Amino acid sequence: MLVSGGGNTYYANLHDWTDRLNRSLKETLRKKHVDVTEGGAKTLKLSIDKAVVVLKSGGFNPRCTLDWKIELGDGTVVPMTLETGHWKVEDASNVAVRLACRDTLRNEQVRNYMSAP
Repeated sequence: MLVSGGGNTYYANLHDWTDRLNRSLKETLRKKHVDVTEGGAKTLKLSIDKAVVVLKSGGFNPRCTLDWKIELGDGTVVPMTLETGHWKVEDASNVAVRLACRDTLRNEQVRNYMSAP
């Protein structure tokens, strides 16, 4: 269960969220003209470990906290977290996943790994 409140209960499948994050990352990299292939020289494995949505203000302005990890091809694991809000609980996951993609690509360890020869 992701969140329960105000007479509504919302469930989340973290495998689905992880798939969405990976698709978002692939699409973003392709837009930046990065060749994304299975078994490439540089690999990133992303997985969402935890998602929590807290309803505030009588059910409005839900806050979503997302914890995920990035495993670099060299074995380094980079833990990540973010908190974001949205006016609709149904869209909170979409916003969180998009921001997780952005934060993954902005992470200094990821950037250094991807740009190293």
